[in-house]
Amino acid sequence: MVKLYNIQSNIASDLAKFFKFVSPNLSKPHLKLIPFIILGMILSESVVTTDIVKKLKGDFSSVNPFSTVRRLERFFNNSKFDIYSLWDSIIKYVISNYKLKNSNVYISFDHMYCRNSFTIFLVSLRIGKQRHSFMV
Repeated sequence: MVKLYNIQSNIASDLAKFFKFVSPNLSKPHLKLIPFIILGMILSESVVTTDIVKKLKGDFSSVNPFSTVRRLERFFNNSKFDIYSLWDSIIKYVISNYKLKNSNVYISFDHMYCRNSFTIFLVSLRIGKQRHSFMV
C-alpha cells in the first residue's frame, strides 16, 4: 500500500515547478519563496507577514521568526519583482488550458485593490454546490 503525504515542502516544490513553467523569467530566489508565501497565506487565512510566518514549516521553522518576517517584507518591497506579470501569466495559462467537460464546474478570477498598497487576488472553483475559494 502506498500512502501519499502532502507536506508543505512537497506542495511548495510542485508550485515552484508550475510557476517556473508558467513564468520562466522568475528568478531562483523568487521561485523558492513565492510558493511558501502563498501556502502561508492560505493556511493562516491572512496577508499579515507575522501570521504567514507562524504557519510556515520546514526550513522556516528553524529560523528566527523575526528574520523571516524581515525577509518577506524585503520580498514584498522589491522593485524588481512584478507580481502583476506573474498573475497575468497564471491566468492566461489556466484560461487557455481550461476545457469545459462538465457543466457543473466553474472557475472565476477576481481581484481588488486595498488602499493603493496591495492587491487581493481571488480564485474560486465551484463544483456543483461546493465552492472553494483561494485569496492571495
